[in-house]
Amino acid sequence: MFAKRVLLFALVLSLALVSACAPAPTPTPVPTATPLPTATRVPPTATPVPPTATATPVPPTATPTRVPPTATPTPLAELVPTTIPITGTLAHPRSEISGLAWSGDNLILLTQYPDFEKRRNLAPDAPQAIFAIPKADILAVLDGGRKDAIVPKRVRWIDEDLIKKVDAEGFNFQGYESIVIVGDAVYVTIETQNKTNANLMQGYLLAGKIAADASTITIDTTKMTPIKAAAPLNNMCFESMFAAGDKLIALYEANGSGINASPVGIVFDQKTLAQTGTLPFPNVDYRLTDATALDSAGKFWMPNYHFPGETELLKAPRVDAIATKFKQGTTHAQFVQVERFVEFQYTATGITLVDRAPVQLQLIDKDTARNWEGLVRLDNRGLLVATDSFPTTILAFIPIK
Repeated sequence: MFAKRVLLFALVLSLALVSACAPAPTPTPVPTATPLPTATRVPPTATPVPPTATATPVPPTATPTRVPPTATPTPLAELVPTTIPITGTLAHPRSEISGLAWSGDNLILLTQYPDFEKRRNLAPDAPQAIFAIPKADILAVLDGGRKDAIVPKRVRWIDEDLIKKVDAEGFNFQGYESIVIVGDAVYVTIETQNKTNANLMQGYLLAGKIAADASTITIDTTKMTPIKAAAPLNNMCFESMFAAGDKLIALYEANGSGINASPVGIVFDQKTLAQTGTLPFPNVDYRLTDATALDSAGKFWMPNYHFPGETELLKAPRVDAIATKFKQGTTHAQFVQVERFVEFQYTATGITLVDRAPVQLQLIDKDTARNWEGLVRLDNRGLLVATDSFPTTILAFIPIK
């Protein structure tokens, strides 16, 4: 029994020794796993919501202002002149009023031909004359106190041998065109036409005196200063003139850019009648036919007139720069003729347009054009205006503030 135990023990010990002396088996390596690539982040389909911010309040829906498509401009207001009725030979269309001026409280109405009564066979034996109307008579009509027509007073006109002297210079006399009165001094321009060239016009400046009672005007015909026309246009000359200090400024009647690229006012000395210079003047289409006296700020008004018969002669546009800027009145938009009054500014260095809408008159119809050739201020009320022979003789008032 004991021997079996010894034998079994020896066997176990042998096995243990064998196991201890044998080389250790090489372990099977575990393969290193391929690392997974970093995945590209795919954003969610929905747009990420930004962090909460203070929202701009949305105003309540308002009714939008309706903008009309290309609205028609509001037409410039047109005035209807108040007629001042007159009677006698001056009321005849052939009297041809060509200028107005004040002599004290008498409105002096210059006619183109002071001998028109004889020339037109209205009063063959009447001596030369122009006419005057007391301011009081005009105010009485405008204020409603007078209903009957005014009878203008005759002002005897003396211009000894004027026509003969013009003729001697190779020109035909075509009448008086403008008048300025300073105290008892009277200044006038006349229009003449060359005998051999109808498009060669020439003006002349003359001076004279008016009696204290406005009964007589005497023109000194020994001194005539010629004024060369600015363009070779038949029947166009110097129809406007005003006084500025000791000077006179005469203005040519056609000043559109198509015929008179650089218009000027011609400056004269009142004492000697000598030309002393020129002043720049703006381009203004159509005719300019008279001028008021300067106000205290150096401003003055001029009639700006056009009738269709002169469109080609004056190269006149259908709508000029003034109408484009200030718009046209209803009748001016319909008809071709123009009847308006434009304000200017005088300075010692030039004459400019005042930035003010013109005063437009309501036109009568498509066939009638009133040729306004006389213009003066009436105190602070507005303007007195007068036509020559077209369509008839009209003396009228236009209120201007």
